[in-house]
Amino acid sequence: PRSFGDNLSKEDMRTMADVRRDVWTSGFKGLAYGLSFGFIFHEASQFIYNNTNVLVPDNVKKQFKKYHEQLKLPPIQFNRNTKFLAVLMGGAMGSFILATTTGKNEVHNMHNIFEIGKKDPRTPYQKTVEDALLKKDE
Repeated sequence: PRSFGDNLSKEDMRTMADVRRDVWTSGFKGLAYGLSFGFIFHEASQFIYNNTNVLVPDNVKKQFKKYHEQLKLPPIQFNRNTKFLAVLMGGAMGSFILATTTGKNEVHNMHNIFEIGKKDPRTPYQKTVEDALLKKDE
């Protein structure tokens, strides 16, 4: 595989570095937001579950209980394991979503670099030498 790094101008290298930096920065921001959201989601779910007498109407509780029994699910438990799961899942989702979104939003800055990668920068002599080496190895 050939690299086109030697064919990039300083401006193109700067553009690639900026896009890469933006994606990483957004990924870490998403991680922080996701960890926070996962913790808040777990605490809110636990609060609602523990205070169903006040917050949830009786008909909704009966439907939930009926579906829960039909699916033969174990009772819901909120403990440190579910909190850890919620926090880490929130962090993973947040990091993925923000990094992906930033990458898709920044791809327009990379079009010039993609064009450089389309063209073969080798001279005819370099192509001939490389083809001869490949035939020799076979």
